Amino acid sequence: MSKAFIHTHSGLGDHICCYGFIKHLADTKYEEVITICKDINAESLNHMYKDTDNITIFTMPDPGNNIPEEITYVNNYAQHENMDLVRIGFDNIKNPFHYSHFYEQAGVPYSYSWDKFPDFESTEESKELYKSYELEGKDYVLVINQNSYGTSDLKIETALPLIYMAKTSLGTGLFDWLDIIKNANVIHSVGTGPFHLVDRIRDFNKPCEFYFHDVRDDFKTIDTKLNWNYVEYEQTPYGYWRSNP
Repeated sequence: MSKAFIHTHSGLGDHICCYGFIKHLADTKYEEVITICKDINAESLNHMYKDTDNITIFTMPDPGNNIPEEITYVNNYAQHENMDLVRIGFDNIKNPFHYSHFYEQAGVPYSYSWDKFPDFESTEESKELYKSYELEGKDYVLVINQNSYGTSDLKIETALPLIYMAKTSLGTGLFDWLDIIKNANVIHSVGTGPFHLVDRIRDFNKPCEFYFHDVRDDFKTIDTKLNWNYVEYEQTPYGYWRSNP
């Protein structure tokens, strides 16, 4: 048993998908685990790991797509702290990419990505956000149309009011949205961190329909537990997704 610095992909959705094997390694192999995330996701990750005594979040400035810079940053920190460096998801990844490859490299069952994910309850922050939208007793559609590639113009037909997920400043990052997620009648999402959180929620407060908008042709890279309706997009000269100006 020792300390380990686990370096995997640093996006919010990556961290949600990788929680299962990081938690398992922290429970079974290491006395202490440090994992790295972009500073813009620190609030979400700190809340996600709030009940894990031996997992610490190390934040770094967002490196964008500069993977060599990120790897150098992590290598220097691990060497300075004299920690085992466990890097998963950068080398020997099969093509096409799939999140199960992370678990194969970690030697952990892929099912742990859902089975070990906490069943998060409402927070004071999520209750406050829900109240601020005046949604009590109302039907509505939650739209998750932002990811690292920008904002997508989704094909949605409904008479219900649309609530668009956006960054908040209440303190728990993505988890500020828990009550709005759990009380939605319909959820439309692109591939992004919030989508992976929604797919790991066990109990919704009302029947909910789920629609995945495949604006980046990435649905094939994941598995899901919820029954997502698939919305296909045609490829354009500029890619699959259409962005708002």
